[in-house]
Amino acid sequence: MINPHNVFVADARPALAVPTQRYAYVFGATHPLGEALLAQMLASSAYSRVYVSTTAPLPATVAHLYGMLQAQDFAMEAGSPAVDCVFIVDDDVPQAATRFGFAARSNVYAPLTAAGIPALLRSVSIAAGTAGNVPMRWLIASQNVTTTVASSWAASYSAHTACMVYGINNGERGASNTTAYQFKPEGSSVLDRLGVWVLNTVSNIAHGMMNPQQKTPLTAVKIAQRLVARFADSATQQGLTVLTSSDLL
Repeated sequence: MINPHNVFVADARPALAVPTQRYAYVFGATHPLGEALLAQMLASSAYSRVYVSTTAPLPATVAHLYGMLQAQDFAMEAGSPAVDCVFIVDDDVPQAATRFGFAARSNVYAPLTAAGIPALLRSVSIAAGTAGNVPMRWLIASQNVTTTVASSWAASYSAHTACMVYGINNGERGASNTTAYQFKPEGSSVLDRLGVWVLNTVSNIAHGMMNPQQKTPLTAVKIAQRLVARFADSATQQGLTVLTSSDLL
């Protein structure tokens, strides 16, 4: 005979916990590392909405990707769940900033330079407070800004926001290039992309031949993959985490 008590106990077992969906805000996707980080965010099931800073209306090609016009004051959507903000700083003139067109999404991504990030961080912090102190994590990444400088930007916010910083070691600034020059397609056709792939392959080989003693540098895609993995596993408590390329190898 079936014991009714056992039936009720079985039905009372808790369901599997559903992970909280997060929103992601990406600034500086015009840089190759930024574009790679944006792609990782879009591919992650953890994010139900991904916003990217743009200089023009964003072509609607991905359902959960939304554009934020750079000229507008930054504001978070009302009722936002937990939020991750990603800032990719390029202290050099980005190639994509000189091209304004609508052939590809990368043509309208807004650049983010070192000079502009302090004001942006203040704006994001204020917006978080206005939205009701939304739980946040920040990732500040750069391939040409030192960790000392990047950490100074986040220092005053890490007391109430979890911040992860990725940059170059202090001794690398002004040294010979640690990565090969990467070309970007001017158009979105197959021939444009194929031609750029060939040029980048040749550039990587030539760079390796000229720097035989140097370890093979991580590509922007590899850096993005490993940064997002570390970022996803990071705690939501306040604090500052500093990473360099050696931490991702």
